[in-house]
Amino acid sequence: MRSLIVAAAAVATLFGATPAGAVARPADRALITQRDLPPGYRQVDSGNDTVASLGIGTGKALRGCPALSMSRQPVRSTSAVYAKGPTGPYVAALALRYAPGGAAATIEALDAARRHCHFVTYRSQVGAVRFGITTLPMRPLRARTVPIHLSGRTSGMVRVSVEADLVAVRRGDFVLVSAEFAIGRRLDGIAPRIAPLTLARCARQIRGC
Repeated sequence: MRSLIVAAAAVATLFGATPAGAVARPADRALITQRDLPPGYRQVDSGNDTVASLGIGTGKALRGCPALSMSRQPVRSTSAVYAKGPTGPYVAALALRYAPGGAAATIEALDAARRHCHFVTYRSQVGAVRFGITTLPMRPLRARTVPIHLSGRTSGMVRVSVEADLVAVRRGDFVLVSAEFAIGRRLDGIAPRIAPLTLARCARQIRGC
């Protein structure tokens, strides 16, 4: 149970942690629906009323990759999370709108992490997860794209694998994030498949994207 708590906390930090006191207006619409995913996925969370911040680089719990500290807080956001069972895989789609310059800083920080960092460690009072950072193979998109794969295990007597794919795409002042993560099981390779869909829908559905 302790290992599952650590893994879940690490995933939350990486893909949706909301810094204390953060305030932002919601964006207009979520970028994916249940119909866009394979059978078995159900929506479990929506961040349309909170800041669905890019957790990488927004807290003191992550160590080992200075580039990640350069990401910035969005001013407008929307997110949706879908799950296929209690330990995943989970799929999340986020649209994060930044003040001028913020989207560029965030995407460059993620790219620097992908190119120069070999690992990042999530630490908490109940344990730690050390993630290896590699490039996620995918077809190029017509926008600034950073595809990342994270692979780690919880520490302690019971070790649980934590796998995550993240595709961050910059479009103007937006960073669009397509993510898949799982605890103790393999991923389905969904993040790179839905990234083009989130890009197209942001341009069509969300003002200013």
